[in-house]
Amino acid sequence: MLICNSTELKDICHFISGGTPSRKVPEYFSGTIPWITGADINENVITKARDYITEGAIRNSATKIVPQGSILLVTRTGVGKVAIAGTDICISQDLTGLELDYNKVINWYLFYFLLSQQSLLTDQQRGATIQGITRDIVENLCLPLPPLPEQQRIAAILQKADRLRRLRRYARQLSDGYLQSVFLEMFGDPATNSKGWKKGYIDDVISTSQYGTSTKSNNEQKGFPILGMANITFSGQLVLSSIAYVELSEDEFQSLKLEKGDIIFNRTNSTELVGKTALWDVDQEAVLASYLIKLKVNQKVTSNFLCALMNTQFYKRLFRDRCKKAIGQSNVSPTLLREFPVIIPPINLQKEFSDKVTLSKKLFRIQGESERQTEMLFQSLLQKAFQGEL
Repeated sequence: MLICNSTELKDICHFISGGTPSRKVPEYFSGTIPWITGADINENVITKARDYITEGAIRNSATKIVPQGSILLVTRTGVGKVAIAGTDICISQDLTGLELDYNKVINWYLFYFLLSQQSLLTDQQRGATIQGITRDIVENLCLPLPPLPEQQRIAAILQKADRLRRLRRYARQLSDGYLQSVFLEMFGDPATNSKGWKKGYIDDVISTSQYGTSTKSNNEQKGFPILGMANITFSGQLVLSSIAYVELSEDEFQSLKLEKGDIIFNRTNSTELVGKTALWDVDQEAVLASYLIKLKVNQKVTSNFLCALMNTQFYKRLFRDRCKKAIGQSNVSPTLLREFPVIIPPINLQKEFSDKVTLSKKLFRIQGESERQTEMLFQSLLQKAFQGEL
């Protein structure tokens, strides 16, 4: 174990705040300088942006250029996300740039330190509508600061473990798209119904729809497991690693509980995420929270077919286009959902697809366990690294 001094970040970093150029001046967003928000922090190194601004936009707004190699930390809306600037880049007020004293700290070492502090940072976020953390919270973070060669050694170990977990994650993402490819091969694009299947509406293929409970959940494992929006991914996978609980009477639970083959539909979310759909196919008792709806299919379709249909790009466009939009959230009610168009191929072909889904999901679960193990390894190394145990 290497004994080292600890240093507050304000002593080794220059902090850079951000801002947003006025959208009322369109020419500000016709430049070549990348400008990012917290939503753009989705890789370890950021080199590209959705928006590119001009020098005039920088002069006439609060945004500033963060130099290449600096740390990008989300301090508002998505607190704790972190990346390295792979090029000179401008930032919104959602981010703080940390320009390093390279005589004292290596950027990858600081990157992984901040990654290890995500829970601490999110626990300290405040705000009624837009949650964030104050500058002093970041400035006063205490970083163990060994000599530069030791920092490099630690960062290299973490990079290897990080690369492994990202490869596992990428493999899972490829798997997420596999069943959609099988669906399109067997049934064609539902947007054009290129194979000429019988057509109808969701109302024609479901027997019941039921809202989840509005009873407040808890994290003390009191009562029954309850699924929320975060337990469904955008691609239609169940995520049950973190689940809340809800106290209900036995009668309430029996009337609300999920059964194998139920389709879970996310009726309220952001415009981008509303309509997330997953199939309940696990041996576990649970109910749904109020922003989720339980659908049961009738004999015209299989659950696997309808769930896959509702996860096609065609349906995701429909959800975005037809949802009822409000400030901060959008909604697709059961009544509105029943009006959505469907294709209805022969049931035998649907059952053949269901067999493929069942086999694939067995393989995906093995793959998911491998991903979970690499994530646990990385998190363990991340904590040990800054306790002097690597």
